[in-house]
Amino acid sequence: MCLTNQVDSFTSLTNRVDSFTSLTNRVDSFTSLTNRVDSFTSLTNRVDSFTSLTNRVDSFTSLTNRVDSFTSLTNRVDSFTSLTNRVDSFTSLTNRVDSFTSLTNRVDSFTSLTNRVDSFTSLTNRVDSFTSLTNRVDSFTSLTNRVDSFTSLTNRVDSFTSLTNRVDSFTSLTNRVDSFTSLTNRMDSFTSLTNRVDSFTSLTNRVDSFTSLTNRVDSFTSLTNRVDSFTSLTNRVDSFTSLTNRVDSFTSLTNRVDSFTSLTNRVDSFTSLTNRVDSFTSLTNRVDSFTSLTNRVDSFTSLTNRVDSFTSLTNRVDSFTSLTNRVDSFTSLTNRVDSFTSLTNRVDSFTSLTNRVDSFTSLTNRVDSFTSLTNRVDSFTSLTNRVDSFTSLTNRVDSFTSL
Repeated sequence: MCLTNQVDSFTSLTNRVDSFTSLTNRVDSFTSLTNRVDSFTSLTNRVDSFTSLTNRVDSFTSLTNRVDSFTSLTNRVDSFTSLTNRVDSFTSLTNRVDSFTSLTNRVDSFTSLTNRVDSFTSLTNRVDSFTSLTNRVDSFTSLTNRVDSFTSLTNRVDSFTSLTNRVDSFTSLTNRVDSFTSLTNRMDSFTSLTNRVDSFTSLTNRVDSFTSLTNRVDSFTSLTNRVDSFTSLTNRVDSFTSLTNRVDSFTSLTNRVDSFTSLTNRVDSFTSLTNRVDSFTSLTNRVDSFTSLTNRVDSFTSLTNRVDSFTSLTNRVDSFTSLTNRVDSFTSLTNRVDSFTSLTNRVDSFTSLTNRVDSFTSLTNRVDSFTSLTNRVDSFTSLTNRVDSFTSLTNRVDSFTSL
């Protein structure tokens, strides 16, 4: 069966079975769905929105640009040969099993997740945000640009053959075991950590920030550019064959101006920063964490793998010639202006946003999720696969040459 531009809207649906050879631009909206089985040889641009879903099984040979939004999901099993640009947002998910041969640009946001098992041959640009996660096991042959943010995590085991640009932020973590053959640009931020064991053959540019750490054991064959910041540390054992360049921190900084031709692996941690101006010709793997930031201006010719986390940000202006894999998470943002020549795989999540102006020459795979948005103006020369989810939107103007 070939199907183009299918739109389904159901108040209640029981025992649905779909089998497609090819499906393009499918949109499903369900208030309640029970026992759904989907089997696709090829699926492009699928959007699913469910208030309640029970016992869903999906089997895809090829899936491109899938967006799922569930209030409640129980016993979901996904099996994909190839998946590109998947975004999942769940209020509650129980017993999820994912098995992928190849996955690119996956973003998961869960309020609660229990018993998750992920097995990937290859995973690129994964972002996980969990309020609560129990008994997670990850096994990766190759993982690039992973960002994890957990309020609570228990019994996590990670085993990686290769990992690049990993950022972990935990409020509480118990019994973590990491085993890496190769790890580059790792950032860890913990409020509390107990019984951590790390074993690395090679580690480059590691940054650790802990409020409290107990019984840590590190074993490294090679470690370069490590920065540790601890409020309290008990019983730490480090074993290094080689350690180079151990560094940096500020309580207060005012009126800082930086101008770099080339900067690699920069880590800034500020309690308060006012009137900062950065100008870079080239910047790789930058991580900024601010409690408060006012009047920031960034200008980049090239930026790769940037992660920004702000509690409060006012009057931010970003200008990029090229930006790849940017993830922004703001509690509050006012008067933001973005200008991009090229942007790929951007994910924005805002609780509140006022007066946003976006101007793009080219944008691919953009996902916006806003609780409240006022006075937004978008201007695109080309836009592909855009998904917007708003609780409240006022005075929006869109202008597209091609969509």
